[in-house]
Amino acid sequence: MTSSRAPSLSLVPTLVLAALVLGGCSGGPHPEKGPGASSKASGAKVWQPGHPDTLGPVLAIVRYRVDGDIVGALDALADAGIPLLEVTIDTPGALEAVRAARTENANTHAAIQWLTSCARAGDETAVEKSLLLCGHLNWFWHIGGQHFTARVLLDTLLSLAAEAPPSRGRALARIAAGMASTATGEWEHSLGEWVSGYEDGKAIGDAAVAAEGLMGVGYCCLSLGRMEDAGAALDEAMARSAGGVCDFVQALSMTIKGMLLFVTGGLEAGVVLIEEARRIQERLNDREGGGMALSFLAQMSFAKGDLAGAIALYGKALESLAAIGDQPEVARVHCEMGWTALAAADAAAAQRSFRLGVQANEGVGSSKGTGLALLGLAAVEAAEGRPERAVAIAAAAHALSERAGVVIAHPMDPGVVNRIDALKASIPKGRLDGLVANASVLSPAAVLAMISPVVGEESSLLR
Repeated sequence: MTSSRAPSLSLVPTLVLAALVLGGCSGGPHPEKGPGASSKASGAKVWQPGHPDTLGPVLAIVRYRVDGDIVGALDALADAGIPLLEVTIDTPGALEAVRAARTENANTHAAIQWLTSCARAGDETAVEKSLLLCGHLNWFWHIGGQHFTARVLLDTLLSLAAEAPPSRGRALARIAAGMASTATGEWEHSLGEWVSGYEDGKAIGDAAVAAEGLMGVGYCCLSLGRMEDAGAALDEAMARSAGGVCDFVQALSMTIKGMLLFVTGGLEAGVVLIEEARRIQERLNDREGGGMALSFLAQMSFAKGDLAGAIALYGKALESLAAIGDQPEVARVHCEMGWTALAAADAAAAQRSFRLGVQANEGVGSSKGTGLALLGLAAVEAAEGRPERAVAIAAAAHALSERAGVVIAHPMDPGVVNRIDALKASIPKGRLDGLVANASVLSPAAVLAMISPVVGEESSLLR
């Protein structure tokens, strides 16, 4: 299925969000139907489906009256959404698919809400349709940072399908749930969701879905430090997705396996495998997996001491990820560029990257990422000989981590916390206590406002 053949949700002939309020599932209240029925606005601004107006859903609901076949229109909306979104991140049309998903975001949410209401009323077909819609939105939700939105919708629908037989919709939705849990740091929970997605995919004979589920299992095990389990899952994911079954999953599994090799001491083997994955990604014009692969190669260059090479690779990764719109990955890359610039004694470049990292992580709601970027800014202040400001910013990062229940540390500079702690000895105790107390209540935006730009020559790494 290609997006050029997929029907646009914008063609659905009604204001669907208003219909959600006025209409119901089978057996619910329905407006009158009749020949020549039409939609009419009663003084409210009319939101047109497909128009990127964020106020649209609210304005469509307020003072709007729909006369016509609401149920038919909503069913058409749901049916149109499934093939539209089936052109996903793993196809050469990924950029177009993401743009379409962004344009139709309000419509697809309306369709999911409608189908969920029908599913709660016992409509089994609606359950599967809604699971398919959510499953196809997996990568779009991930790159857009809509993890909490995804969690609410998926928890509801998967509970309705818990006792149902395996299906493609449930397999994809379980994988989407696993993705959302990785973003929120719930690794054990995520692992169970990826395993369930794999099992459903295997049960229905869908090799691509099963492979993607195993890829997620490998990623979770890697993050949990279970290296042997990670390697086994990633090897099977690569085998299942090979031979044209799903090139995207094959290349991304290779990329993650390359990182596994790197962190277990096989740096050169990791580079070789990721470069092989890059050849597949370039053929696919895969900006998502390709951007991740480039950032992993940058980490390996950093480990080799090739800081200029690392910065160049990070720049390419940033361009690729920004093109597909993956904001969480963009936020990560900004921070890693900051640590690389700091290692190269380029404080100005490091500060710029960490500042962008704070803003990007705030944008996707990542407390851990924001804390890491703030810690990077503290490290810059320490390197510039400003111990009080370094301690204050580090205190703000620590307070943020405690409020969010996360641990902030970065393998690219594992000694940074100890270095900043050592600076406390140079500050009189009374002043130190006041600094820490005041900084502990600062928001990330307030921290950025107190930082003076580092004055220096243009970064040689970024030229």
